[in-house]
Formats: sequence, C-alpha cells, structure tokens
Amino acid sequence: EKIDSVAFVHVFFLTRRQLLGSIANCFSLRNRIMDLESFLLGIPVVTRYWFLASTIVPLLGRFGFIQMQWMYLEWDLVVSKFHIWRPLTSAIYYPITPQTGFHWLMMCYFLYNYSKALERETYRGRSADYLFMLIFNWFFCVGICMAMGIYFLLEPMVMSVLYVWCQVNKDTIVSFWFGMRFPARYLPWVLWGFNAVLRGGGTNELVGIIVGHAYFFVALKYPDEYGVDLISTPEFLHRLIPDEDGGIHGQDGDIRGPRQQPRGGHHWPGGAGARLGGN
Repeated sequence: EKIDSVAFVHVFFLTRRQLLGSIANCFSLRNRIMDLESFLLGIPVVTRYWFLASTIVPLLGRFGFIQMQWMYLEWDLVVSKFHIWRPLTSAIYYPITPQTGFHWLMMCYFLYNYSKALERETYRGRSADYLFMLIFNWFFCVGICMAMGIYFLLEPMVMSVLYVWCQVNKDTIVSFWFGMRFPARYLPWVLWGFNAVLRGGGTNELVGIIVGHAYFFVALKYPDEYGVDLISTPEFLHRLIPDEDGGIHGQDGDIRGPRQQPRGGHHWPGGAGARLGGN
C-alpha cells in the first residue's frame, strides 16, 4: 500500500507537470499564431494575397502536392488546348529546386518589400488602383512571355513592381554591393546586369523592366505631365476594394508622393548583403 501511495503521488505530480507543460505550449503556440496574424495583417491587402499565393503555391509544388506540368505557361496549351488557368498559375508558381530555391526566396523578398512599399506609400488608401496595376502588368507579361517562351511569370511580375517603385522614387540614393551608391532609377538595370553575370540570364528581368516602364509611362508619367488619363481603374475593382481616406494618388493624380524606401536589404548569391535605401 505504501508503494501504491508513492506511485500515485508520483503519477499525480507527473500528470500535473505534463498538463502545465501542455497549457504553456498551447499559450506559446497561440502567441506565435497571433504574431503571424499581426505580421500578415500589417501587409496591405493586395500585396498580402499575392505574397501568400507566391509562397504557398511553390512550396506545395516543392513537396509534391502540385505537379509543375499543370502550372507553367505555354502558347499551345493555352490557345490550342484551352488551359485557361495557366496564365494565372504561372504568375504565382515557381519551380523550387536546390539550384533555384535561393533565387525564389529573393523574389519573395522583393515582392514583399517593394510591393508593400508601393501599395502602402504611393497607393495608400487606393488598393484598387494598385490591383489594377498588377492586372495591367500581368496582362502584358502573359503576352510577352508566351511569345518568348518564358514559362513562369513570377520573376517578370516582381521586377515590374520594383521598376515602378524605382521610378516613383528615382532620386532616392540606394546602396548596393561593395559600397556602390546610385539613384534608385538605375537599380533595375543593376539587378539585370548582376543576374546576367551570375545566373547567365537576364531575360525575365528585362521583360519586367519593359512592362513596368509601360505602366509607369501610361498610368503615371503621361497623366502627370499632360493632364490626360490614358487608362483608369475599372469601377468593379473599386467596388471590390473600396478606397480609403488619406490616399496619396491613383491613376488620376501626380506621382510626387513621399520618397520613402523599403526597409531592410537583400542578398545575392556569392556576395555580401546589399542594403537598399541607405543614406
């Protein structure tokens, strides 16, 4: 009976300790979930969904839940076989391999950093206008990439957003590798050059630059200089995402907003970190 009493006390305190540990773990998990929720809610709405789609979908493909052959963009499959979902899936999917994984992470970082900055600063309170910009860029990326045989649109899309930010903030001095400092207007070309040298590519970046310049000229620069709107955001997008008070401008305003820079930096293979927006 004495042994049974000792065993009971041991089991009681062990069970109590496990229960307290489980409660502590639950609170810790809850705090982590709340931190993640706060992080996501801190991202403007359009960037939030684009960022989530461009991270979750490639990861699903990496672990075998999605097959790449159903995701990429190809002219015959879209036009002849009516795979009408491919222009959309190719914009959020990227094949992650040991060779491409780091580059995908950099694209996700650029997407988060520059898309968030553009939507939060230049299009503050006008997420519908920002969504229209992405649709405009996506439409032209689809046409150019199908014509050139480019299978995935994520990289050109991200570069087009980065290009627009750099043009809106063209006089901001940015810092790059080896202490290089130059106006932001040159940043897309520097990135294009580094990709061409380091990865032997550059075509995707060039497509993004062309598309980004087309949007910047048609939607921002030309109306700012001549007072004529060549394109405007469809009304259904405004109904989908109503404007908020305090917006800086949309397609019908000037491009002289606050020249704030994305925080943080980015790193490229084989080199030290490069902090953008340093003074």
